[in-house]
Amino acid sequence: MKFVGAFVGFAILALIVINLSYPLAVSESEEVVYYQVTATNRTDMLTQLSELGPKGAAGLTEWQVRWNWVCKVNIHTTISLPQHTNLDALSTAQRESWQNFVQKLHLHERLHQFNGQSAARDIARHYCINADFISRYWMQKDVIFDYVSRHGQRDGVVLYWSN
Repeated sequence: MKFVGAFVGFAILALIVINLSYPLAVSESEEVVYYQVTATNRTDMLTQLSELGPKGAAGLTEWQVRWNWVCKVNIHTTISLPQHTNLDALSTAQRESWQNFVQKLHLHERLHQFNGQSAARDIARHYCINADFISRYWMQKDVIFDYVSRHGQRDGVVLYWSN
């Protein structure tokens, strides 16, 4: 019985040493997905963004952090953005407004990605202890970020088109 207890103690100690010596590097992967829009007026564009966009939004960042028993942490991010396939049909003012809108939207979505990366780094830094809690904390930071920025509107994610 003492042998089993000593063996279990040694196994736990070995796992701790493996975890503490394991590099805190986080592996990352990402993909950017574009959906196509073609509208040339504000009403149609807003309709296309809400109907064709991910979950009814103009843009969306989804991140997923995974970890295993030795605290190898991975984050995968998918960013969905609109792509206008008929830019030549837009006036110069519309084209400039569209490009500004997409640029600001892309930046907004990258800030969501940063929250996911922060979650992954925090999980690794804490050796995966309370990883679920850490992940949920950063998910809530995403929700707060959208609330405070009004889903990017306060940061310039606005389409200035007239009909």
